[in-house]
Amino acid sequence: MNERYKEIAKYELEFWSLIESNFDCRLEGMSTSASSFLNGPITFHARFPTKNSYLINTPYLYDTSKKLIHFTSIPVLFSIINEGAVRLYNLHNSNDNTEYSYASNKLTEIYKIQNINEESISDYINRIKDWSFILSCTNHDGLNKLDFWKEYGDSGKGIAIEFEIINNVTEWEFFYCSEIRYEKLDSFDNLVSKWKDIQNKYNHINYHIRLNQFLSLHKSADWSKEAEIRILTNYPDLHEIPFRERIFRDFKIKKPDLEIKYFSLPLCDREGKFVDKRLEERVELFWKIIPRIRISDIHYGPSFPINEKLWKFHNELSLYIFEKLKCSLPQITKNRIRL
Repeated sequence: MNERYKEIAKYELEFWSLIESNFDCRLEGMSTSASSFLNGPITFHARFPTKNSYLINTPYLYDTSKKLIHFTSIPVLFSIINEGAVRLYNLHNSNDNTEYSYASNKLTEIYKIQNINEESISDYINRIKDWSFILSCTNHDGLNKLDFWKEYGDSGKGIAIEFEIINNVTEWEFFYCSEIRYEKLDSFDNLVSKWKDIQNKYNHINYHIRLNQFLSLHKSADWSKEAEIRILTNYPDLHEIPFRERIFRDFKIKKPDLEIKYFSLPLCDREGKFVDKRLEERVELFWKIIPRIRISDIHYGPSFPINEKLWKFHNELSLYIFEKLKCSLPQITKNRIRL
């Protein structure tokens, strides 16, 4: 190995070790471009995992339960049933205006060291928010919290959908399932501090890393009451065509100036097959590595408008879900106790 290769390997190992020691997470890889001259310019691009198998035993993989709770309204439930899919909205649709930028601001100093101006940083953050799509859920504990029903369940008049994850989360790629981490940015603080040290020490080297999926899994403690478990996907460069097929536009009256888009995640039947059978026949790898989820139960809010005939309504809803999605719901008793 000549001296130039040894030099590149030394700097790469230093950057690799810096990242993994702060995140306790394996990198998926690192690409390098460099001139052939000793002490010449070098650029490193570190890649965080796109495969969940790399995230086992890290805070960024939720595998505690196969069932997640999603609060919504009755009209949205019927839209989900009729479409045979659930919508993952981009971050522009979030209730939190600081979504993504809360954590990404930690890296602003690094961007500036790399001579990236603030306008470019802002544009970059907006692009990430354009192409990061989420489904916000929580665990079963949320069903017993009146605040959850009021805030997310149509003021208590709505429902909570229980989604069951069929395939193993560790088999997913470019999709993540994680608890949101509130005010836990120590890893980013340490990374930025040490990164600045090596960036200033080696001014002939440019270090880059894509932290999009991790930055999208951190929020301010102001939102900690949500106890959110998030299914997230970022734009997958390797699967652009099938991914774009599932992207649709929406319009929100409260956010008329923002480009609201959503990813339509296809639902599965009780056998774990896509309800849209055409997707089972597709040959692209994309359809083998995305989440497979189904509706496994429906929970009714404390102010659900149908009371005396709830048992009848539930049975009719169960039949409709079976007709459209080939999924079975548990029965509820006529004397069901309400929250």
